[in-house]
Amino acid sequence: MTKVFVETTVLTDALLKAGLLGAAARQSLKRASETLLPVYAIKEFKAGPLSYYVWLHNKFVSERKYSDVQNALHALSRTPQRYRLSTALEAMRDVEATMRTTLAALSEKYGAQADVDSVMRDRYRLALYAKIAKAWKQRRTVVSSTVCPLSCYVETEPKSGKNGLIDLNGTRCGPPRECCLAADFKARPSELRALMNSIEGSTRPEDQRRRKALRSLERTPKRTMTEEVCRALGDAVFALQCPRDAAVLTTNLRDHRPLAGALGKTALRPTDI
Repeated sequence: MTKVFVETTVLTDALLKAGLLGAAARQSLKRASETLLPVYAIKEFKAGPLSYYVWLHNKFVSERKYSDVQNALHALSRTPQRYRLSTALEAMRDVEATMRTTLAALSEKYGAQADVDSVMRDRYRLALYAKIAKAWKQRRTVVSSTVCPLSCYVETEPKSGKNGLIDLNGTRCGPPRECCLAADFKARPSELRALMNSIEGSTRPEDQRRRKALRSLERTPKRTMTEEVCRALGDAVFALQCPRDAAVLTTNLRDHRPLAGALGKTALRPTDI
């Protein structure tokens, strides 16, 4: 049996995804001997994947027709927001898999004169709302324990307003002076250097931002560690916080394996357990 440190991608799959991805994540969490979820993963989950589900739900609330939502997604495809678009499309696919009903049942619920556009918009909206609420409620129950608290981050619950829109709120930290992780990370300069070396030469923007954040902590420890630096560290946080006797559990081995390996730790996929 394996003790695992659950990363954001696995948490997302376990809470939001249907089909094989969701099943693989949930089964791996059951197979592991112990599953540890850092609050940093909850923070990333809310600011990333969950926010994309909320964005899609709110589109189904604010747009008058299902076709208008499709147009909004098409417009999104022409922007750099590829993660928001891909997650929204996955969400719609997963919702569609649950829409098994009959024309008679739809007629009884919506009336014989209801148009398909309105019915589809309503069904997507309700299904997405249920999925968002359930995911947030279960974020801590899919694991053995939640660890590595963040004193400068408050887990505020998504709220539904009178207009039906979901207010996600609280996706960012509010450190009074400095990020609560600063003291711990700054006290480990050799590990910071090892992480920098593991992504040396990478031209990917996220790695360049991560290396800049690591360099700042290692070379100028007196400089305040802001929330922007904390977010830029991203995957490096999991390598730093993962216990020595655990493995980072992720679907993104490309990023996590070299970072974990730089500190003498391991990274595993859900199917590896």
